[in-house]
Amino acid sequence: PTPAEVAELGVRARTLVAGLPDGAPMRGIVSGGSGTNVSRLLGRERTTPVARADLDTGLDLLLTMRAAELAAATGLTERRVRQLAAGVAIVGALMDRYGLDVTDVSDAGLREGALLALARIGDRWLTGAAQSVGIGGGRAAGNAHIRA
Repeated sequence: PTPAEVAELGVRARTLVAGLPDGAPMRGIVSGGSGTNVSRLLGRERTTPVARADLDTGLDLLLTMRAAELAAATGLTERRVRQLAAGVAIVGALMDRYGLDVTDVSDAGLREGALLALARIGDRWLTGAAQSVGIGGGRAAGNAHIRA
């Protein structure tokens, strides 16, 4: 991506997350490719926690290296490397929205999380999930799960 495209991704991501419920989670968990692939992009283990500075470093790499070079160095596909700036922008916007300096990274995906929530709190998992993690339910603490 170009610097202008990265800037636009950031603006759009912040606009998208601005409408999310208020909350102050103590912990964030990024699941899916954006979290694990940022770690891979930086040459780290897939589930290494990601700090805001790591996202900036990742974006710098995406701006300065060709997708083919990054793919060869990381084992990611060129297509995924090209898409990664969007995921980084969304994760960064979510971290900013919820005041998180660092998020944990999970190899588990959204489906696994939905199944765990269903097993833990039953059919009310969708409405109860936001309250149980401190988003939109008036609680000041909890966990925020970021799927990007």
